[in-house]
Amino acid sequence: MTLTSAIKFHYEYKPGGTANVVCSPWHSRVIVQRSDAPLGRWSYTTLHIKGNRGITILIAYRVCTKSPLVLGNQLGVRNLRTYYMQQLEVYATQGVTNKDPRHAFIEDLKQFTLDKSYSEDYLVVRTDTNESRDLHQAWSVFDILNSLALKWRRDA
Repeated sequence: MTLTSAIKFHYEYKPGGTANVVCSPWHSRVIVQRSDAPLGRWSYTTLHIKGNRGITILIAYRVCTKSPLVLGNQLGVRNLRTYYMQQLEVYATQGVTNKDPRHAFIEDLKQFTLDKSYSEDYLVVRTDTNESRDLHQAWSVFDILNSLALKWRRDA
C-alpha cells in the first residue's frame, strides 16, 4: 500500500507519502489495510498472528517544519510544493484554515495509538518524525509514545 496526499501533481516527483509493503508468505495474513487519506500521513496493515491476535504495522511520515512553496523552474512556473504545503491545501479543501500540519500529526497519532492500545493486538509504529530525540521539542512524537507507556527504539 502506498499513500500520499490527495493533492494532484502533474509531474513525476511529488514530495511526501508512505509505503507499507507486505510480501509472501505474510500477504495471506493481512486482515486490514487502511490510511488517513486524503492527508497521506500514514498507512497501516494489520496481520493475523498466533493466538488469534493481530499485529498492526503503522508507517507514518510527519512533515518537516513550515516552509514556503518551492517556486519554479527556469520558466518561473510554480510546479513543486512541499509536503507541508500539501497538508495545508488538503485542510483548506475541508474548510480548515488554522491547522498546523506538524501539530495535527501529533494529535491524530496520539488518538490512533490510544485507540489501538485498548485492543489485544500488538502495535509497531515506524515513523519519520523529522525531529531529534536528543532535543526537547514541543509536540514531540517521543513524548506521545512515552505518555502512552509504549516502548520505542531508535533505529540507525
